[in-house]
Amino acid sequence: MARAASSSRQSDQRPPSERELRRLYDRCVVADLAANAQAIDQPVAMIITGQPGAGLTFATMQLRQQLLETVSSAAHVSMNRLRAYHPLWARGGDMAPEASARVAGDCATWFNRLTKDAQKRRFNLIAEMETTEIESVPALASDLRRNGYVVQAVFVATSREESRIAMMARYEMRRRQGLGVEPPSSPAHDFAFDNVVSVLGRMEFDRSVDGLRVIANTGDHIYESRVVGDKWDRLPRAAATLSSVLDKEPSAKEMVRSAMRWETLVQRLGTDSTVPREVASQVLAWRNDAVARCEREQATTQALQWAREAGAFRVMNRFEFLKEFPHQERAVQALGIAATEAERFPKEQAQRLVVHARENIAQRIERGDMARIAARQNNQEAKTRSPDIEPPTRDQSRRPRTPDDPSR
Repeated sequence: MARAASSSRQSDQRPPSERELRRLYDRCVVADLAANAQAIDQPVAMIITGQPGAGLTFATMQLRQQLLETVSSAAHVSMNRLRAYHPLWARGGDMAPEASARVAGDCATWFNRLTKDAQKRRFNLIAEMETTEIESVPALASDLRRNGYVVQAVFVATSREESRIAMMARYEMRRRQGLGVEPPSSPAHDFAFDNVVSVLGRMEFDRSVDGLRVIANTGDHIYESRVVGDKWDRLPRAAATLSSVLDKEPSAKEMVRSAMRWETLVQRLGTDSTVPREVASQVLAWRNDAVARCEREQATTQALQWAREAGAFRVMNRFEFLKEFPHQERAVQALGIAATEAERFPKEQAQRLVVHARENIAQRIERGDMARIAARQNNQEAKTRSPDIEPPTRDQSRRPRTPDDPSR
């Protein structure tokens, strides 16, 4: 029994053979990612690209729905989806560097094979790719066009700060759930971010696709152009548009929001001893940079303080919160009134009412409403409070005036 269990564990730890990988591809990968795909005479392809953390998966889901309104079906190939089929990735937990490299290599092989098979069978294709390799997106686009595809490349415009946060947040979420994760690479992210505009500019100059689009990570449209004949149907400004979006200075509200997101990630990753040291150090460094940017201006410094107080109000006991932030007494009183009112309702409904009240008050703290109300109230009290005037003494009131008195 012990030998059988030991051999079973060893078989679970060994990497899959080439035969097992081929069987997984034939039985699972193709069956899922090319489900219901049908051959057509004039296939179309859409390549969605950007740096890690840009929100490609969310954008792909929205664009897929738009594409399926005009075509019947499409195969979907994505490295993130392919990893889910790999046995080493499916075990969950932190991936060793060797295992991570093996998973990346095997999934890249599946990616290339699926794109080739889709072209042979004349399937419509949706490809989700990151710009970690500067040649990968143009090479796939050229290959598809040579095989008679109408190709559109979609670039997701996400700032460096937002994609860094999303990359680390995804790592933390998967790790907390016990899913397979590999440590995020800051150099790889920044290299891919720098590649985005370069790749778009090259494809725009070479006219290596039939259409170009730039969208926000929310899915909102920013720019679109198509090749008509041998030229673009509008001035070629795709690369310039993307560059201006990525270089745009964040607003004060966005800066504070980013700093608070980094605060949350530091609390979850920076204090966990099992997190790789380089990851925790990187999160802490990026948090410090975000806070330093906020502290350059008085307005953002104050907004960051309100955001921190609102975050504490959401999670702390109201009496402990009052001890730490006595100037927020009005917020604590409002929550106490809500808790008293909620006692008249059944337990579940009462809890729901208190949760909603706490969130509403926290939002008012974050906007600075509670601080402004308290300041206004203090000013009114100061105005109504008359100064104390000492009455004149008896001797002074009866002192006779003389010609030399300065009061005359």
